Amino acid sequence: MITHRRLMDLFVYVENSGDFIRRVATGRHGCHRAGECAGTIQSHGYLIITIDKKRYMAHRLAWFYVHGAWPKGDLDHINGDKLDNRIINLREATRQQNMQNVRRHRHNTSGYKGVAWHSQRNKWRAYIFDSYRQIHLGLFDSREAAALARANAEKKYHSHRVAR
Repeated sequence: MITHRRLMDLFVYVENSGDFIRRVATGRHGCHRAGECAGTIQSHGYLIITIDKKRYMAHRLAWFYVHGAWPKGDLDHINGDKLDNRIINLREATRQQNMQNVRRHRHNTSGYKGVAWHSQRNKWRAYIFDSYRQIHLGLFDSREAAALARANAEKKYHSHRVAR
């Protein structure tokens, strides 16, 4: 595990952009030059930085760099952008809170998070997850009405969320 001193010796963290800039050349034969932005975007969408042959998520390094301690649990990207590692966009969260702040799934056809077509009833179904269980919010004639029911439920069940 990297120490805070080692992290600060290797990188400058730019708080207003969330970037890590290399202070010194590292890697095999100095392939990572001083002054370069560090990190590689992985398939899951997060930025990863390798330090001393160990991979770290950049948002967790940002927290460690600024606060001098590792986050106790999950870190939530408030605006939902996995690459936005500015410290003002990061907050400690429980796993449940972090999962509530995920973006709409890319296969979603309704255009609204928590709204799906119920083919047996030919209506729009609204639902929300709370404490790892799905709560059915009702069936609606329009997807907008289902989305409104979902938005109202978020106020009740996801009160920690920050509006986007």
